[in-house]
Amino acid sequence: MKKNLLFVLGICLMSISFANNTKPKQAYYQIIVYHLKNETQIQQVDDYLKNAFLPALHRAGVSKTGVFK
Repeated sequence: MKKNLLFVLGICLMSISFANNTKPKQAYYQIIVYHLKNETQIQQVDDYLKNAFLPALHRAGVSKTGVFK
């Protein structure tokens, strides 16, 4: 009885390990640091990122994008 139980338990564990054998999706991170000198440059970069760069990325299918200040 114990041998049969261990055999069934082993088969169950093996099937679970094979079922979870999927590769995770890859993620890519790109960090860009801008060094700006004055408030005018900061505003120009903010406007570009908000009005041109992020919408272009979204149109290209890149949905998970962030801009941090």
